[in-house]
Order: sequence, then C-alpha cells, then structure tokens
Amino acid sequence: MSKEVIKHIYSNGLFLTADGYSVLQQIPEERQLEVINHAIKICKSAGILFIDSFIIGNIIKEVAPELVLPPAKEKIKKKIEEEGPLVGKEISPEIREEKALPEVTPPKPRIVKIENKVVEATVHPLDGYIQYFRSRYSKINQLFSKQQISPIPIAQLQRLPAGEVATIVGLIREKRERKSGIFLEVEDLSGSETLFIPESREPRVDQMVSLLIEDIVCAFTVKKGNINVVTEISFPEIPFRKVSGAEEEIYAILTSDFHFGSKSQLHELLNKFLAWLRGEIGTSEQRKIAKKTRYLLIAGDLVEGIGVYPGQLQDLEIVNVREQYECAATFLKQIPDYIDIIVSPGNHDATQQALPQPFPPEKFSGPLKELKNIHFASNPCVVDLHGVKILMFHGQSIEDIAQKVPGIQITTPIKALEFMVRIRHLAPVYGGKTPIAPQKSDPLVIDIVPHVLHVGHTHIYDVGKYRNILLVSSGAWQEQTEYQIKQGIVPTPGIVAALNLKTLEIVNIDFNLM
Repeated sequence: MSKEVIKHIYSNGLFLTADGYSVLQQIPEERQLEVINHAIKICKSAGILFIDSFIIGNIIKEVAPELVLPPAKEKIKKKIEEEGPLVGKEISPEIREEKALPEVTPPKPRIVKIENKVVEATVHPLDGYIQYFRSRYSKINQLFSKQQISPIPIAQLQRLPAGEVATIVGLIREKRERKSGIFLEVEDLSGSETLFIPESREPRVDQMVSLLIEDIVCAFTVKKGNINVVTEISFPEIPFRKVSGAEEEIYAILTSDFHFGSKSQLHELLNKFLAWLRGEIGTSEQRKIAKKTRYLLIAGDLVEGIGVYPGQLQDLEIVNVREQYECAATFLKQIPDYIDIIVSPGNHDATQQALPQPFPPEKFSGPLKELKNIHFASNPCVVDLHGVKILMFHGQSIEDIAQKVPGIQITTPIKALEFMVRIRHLAPVYGGKTPIAPQKSDPLVIDIVPHVLHVGHTHIYDVGKYRNILLVSSGAWQEQTEYQIKQGIVPTPGIVAALNLKTLEIVNIDFNLM
C-alpha cells in the first residue's frame, strides 16, 4: 500500500484499523485510493473516526464487485422465496391464546430523551489519548470530591515526613505483585509516585488484587521511612440513594442481540415475542404487561453484520448488510406503533468498532428510518423515560474485565456490571479487545447515577442490583454459536426484561415457555 493513501486518510482526520489495512491490501494498489475516498465520504457523513474492514468490504462490493467472490445471494433469495420471510410469519394457532389485538388505551404524550455519547475527534491520535486519560482522571477526581475527599497532589508525597498520613487520587500506571505485597505506580497531573500495599493489608483479596492498570482510585497512605504505605484503597463507587420511578405504571422492554441475517437466529422465538407485544399470546398477567408496554430498548447487535470475524460468510443467511437492516425493519414495523423503539449499535452493527460508537450511517441502516416510532442512539447512551435514567451499553468490555479481574467471568456478566459501577467506568481496560477512540473527553466515565444499567453482548440473560441500581444483562435471539461453544458460553435466548417504570421492578418474560 502506498504511503500517499495512508497520508490521505490521516489528513482527513481519520484512522485505518489493522483489519481495514489487511482488506485494503488485498485489492490492486491503483484501486485503493478510489475505495478510500468512498470510505472517507461515508465516515465524515456518519461521524465515524475509524475506517475498518466492514466499511472497506462493503465499498468494494459496490465500486469494485469484480474483486470479491460472488456471494451465495441468489441461493439465499431462492430459499426465502420458497420458505417465506425469515421473520414476521403468521403465528401458529397452537401458540395463540387469543387472536385479536388487546384494547389499548391511547397513551399519554411519550417522553423520550436520549443523551448520545459522541466522539470529540482530535487530529493526532497521541494527543487524543493524552487528552482522553486526562479527561478520565478529571471526571473521576470530581466524583471523589463529591464524597468530601480532599487529596493532595501526588508530587507532594516525596516531601512528607515519616509518620505523616495523606490522601491522593491517582491513575494506576503499573502494578507489580510480590510475596511481600503489591507495588503501585500512580500518577496525577502533578507527577507520579510508588505506593506499597503490604501483603497483610485488608481488604487485599477483595479490592487490591482487582485493581487494573488505568483504574483511578483514592489511596490513603502513611509515610514509613521513604515508602508510602497504603492503609486503604477506595473506588469512586455509586453512592447509596433512594430512587423513585415514573408517575404512571408503564413498561419498557430491555433486550439486545437480534442478529438479523444470521443462520442461527431463532425465528420462532422472535415471532412469539412479536405476538406477545401485540397481546396475542402469554398468560393474562403477561398480556397486561404487553398492554402497558410503551418502550422497547435494544442494546446493540441488531444485525449480524459482515466481516466481524473470520469465516463469518458461511454463517450468514443474508450476505448484504443493508438487506440485513431491511429484514430488521420488516420485523420492527410489525410492533405496535404506540411503542417507541430505541436502538443503539454493537460490535456486529455497521459502524466503527471503537467506542463510543455512532449509529450506523443511512447507507446501511436507511430502511429503519421508515419507522415513525424509532429513535437512533449511540453506544453508550443515556435514555431518559419519564425521569427514569437507563444507561444503555452494548457491553463489549465485559470480555476484557473477565480476563483481568479475578472472580469475574464472561458467563457472570452481572459481576462485571457491578465492577463497572464501582469504578464508574464502562470500559476500564485499555489495550484489550475493546478499542477506544482517541478523543478530547472520556464519554465512558459513569458520571451520572442511573436507575438502570442495561447491557447485551454476552447473550446471557441475568438481572441484579447494586446500591439501588438495576443491572440487566440482555439475553439474545440467536442460538449457541461455534465461538460460544469454544468459550464455554451457554446463551439464554428468548428472554426479555420488562421494566416497570413506576416501581422499578423487573419481570422476566421467557418465550421459551410460551
């Protein structure tokens, strides 16, 4: 690849990912600039910073279709013509309890407020990451200030006399575990210093071992000789508080990971979900909830996407990403129009992989805009429904947290969510599987206290609570994949969380039992 192509990308304030570079190298050099110009146009119109394999792959199909292997599109179309649509089929009589739609009371004016977490792009990635971590430090330092903690600058630790106690707030640069204890290299805007946590110090097992590089913590220290010994470590934590919900009893349905376009999508469960929202199936209590449902929140991976992992083509039912969104739109159109749909992207959607993710550009997601009751959001985002704040995040970082923090596994997502709210950050591990865009401000700090933290990604349904915050891990609408088998993940598809916005209680609706 020519240096001119790379310079052209950077001069436009964009970045080429490693997987994007690999795909671009597979086409003739004389065609690369043509493809990149199309990519730049798409990224700038959609507010995307990263040109990855997904964007390049789809452009190649349009501007240079002769360079890619012909997909099995005709075979798939023939299958759909023979078997009918993939979703939205007529519900079988044996799973109906009543055919007519429920009588629906005209809803009061709907109140949907969405705070999108957008990228404040920087020209140079190094400057961007410096600003990003300074912003993270500043925001979390402010959270500690609200707890009446008054730290001294870390640079002053060196000048303290023996026996002097101090409080500092710092970012962990390095962590070294020894038999005698743990050495932490911490820094703030004034400088850096080494702290020592003795092996006997409690609660070492609970908090000390779980400390991550780039965590920002409050440390209480005492000077012993030339060593700053830690007596206590404090996380920014979510404070205890009384919570109240909406004035009227209405429901929001929390779900994610539909994966339209995948061969392993569970169409029968989707049809039951649709029938339930219409009030056609379920127990009398479940149908009452459906009648009072006014919102549907989808936390990412609406479609299966293309080029997300090696060999994905063989797992696709629909090999064109726009057609995947068309399929999703066909399904969502059948949901009663008095239900507002709020959808944010995930790692399978047609947008940049780096957080925060803007919603996919109209070039791919255009079919969804035909819906009058749909709202597009970023990943992450804050959705305010009648005063109930729902922090919605796809949850890619759960994999990194599970890999780094003892006692947390990808199969126990609620523990990962508890860790997020304790350290007040959605993606605390930098340099792991979850890419983070260089930017002026860190939008992943949990600087509000939400009523609900709702994530997807793991395909494991679970609900928990931490300090009056509801923690919801969505299930999925896809059966177990080969990747999940290798990881030992057993998904729990076909279950949604029905959130009562008045009582802030969750009702599990399991379509496997209908």
